[in-house]
Amino acid sequence: MELLNKFIYYNKFIYKIVDINKNNYYINKLLVDNELLIEFDYDDIINFPKTLLLHFENNINEKEQLKIKNLHKKSYTLIENVDNCYLSNGELHLDYINKWSNVVNELNLQTEYCVKYYMSLLTNGKFKKRYYRDRDDELYFFCLLIARSSPPIKNSLSYLEVIESLGFTKIFNVLKEEAIRNEMKKFKIAPNETCPCCLSDEINNYIGLYKCSHHTCYDCYINWQSKTCPICRAGDNYINS
Repeated sequence: MELLNKFIYYNKFIYKIVDINKNNYYINKLLVDNELLIEFDYDDIINFPKTLLLHFENNINEKEQLKIKNLHKKSYTLIENVDNCYLSNGELHLDYINKWSNVVNELNLQTEYCVKYYMSLLTNGKFKKRYYRDRDDELYFFCLLIARSSPPIKNSLSYLEVIESLGFTKIFNVLKEEAIRNEMKKFKIAPNETCPCCLSDEINNYIGLYKCSHHTCYDCYINWQSKTCPICRAGDNYINS
C-alpha cells in the first residue's frame, strides 16, 4: 500500500497509482502539461535532441487506466518530484525546471528580436518609399499574422506581450490599422456598412477576407475561432489559406 498515490515511470510513460486491490495495481496516465518539438535551431543552444519533449500535470487522465498484476520493482521507476521531470523520446529525464527555463528564455529572446526587427523595418521611411510593395507584404505578415499568434509553449511570451513590454503598442496599432486598410482595398465595401457580427459602423476597421466576399470588422475576425465565414460558413478565409 506504500505505493498508493505515488508517481512511476512505466512503459515509456508517467503514471499515478490510484488503487491497489489483491495484488492488482490500477495506474492512470498523467495529463500532458507542456510539450515542445525541438527544431534544429535549438540544438546548439540547449543541447536537446530533435524530439518531442513532454512534461506532465499532477493530474490523472481518467480515461487512460491500466490494470497490472504484481507490479515488480524492476519494471518501473519511482518518481519523487513529477514537476521536475520530463520525457524525451519516451525516456525519463530530470532537471526539467532548469532546462525548460532555458527553452522559454530562448523563445522569448527570439520573439523580442523578431519584434525589434519588424518594428525597425516597418517604420523605416526609405524602405516604405523605395520598396512599398515589399513593405505592404511585410506589414501584412507581421501585423495580421505573426503578432496575433499564440505563444508556442506554456510560460513563453506572446508577440503582443513583447510589443507591450518594449513600449511599441502605440506604433504597432498604427501599423496594424495600415495593414487592415491595405487589405480593405482588395474588396468592395459599401459606404456606411456595418459589421454583420458586432454591428460596428467604424468603416476603417473593416476587413474583407473571406472567399465568399463576406467581411467582418478586424476584432470579430480575429476572435472567430473557426476558419469558415461566420455569415454563411463558406470555406477557408484568405489569411489562413
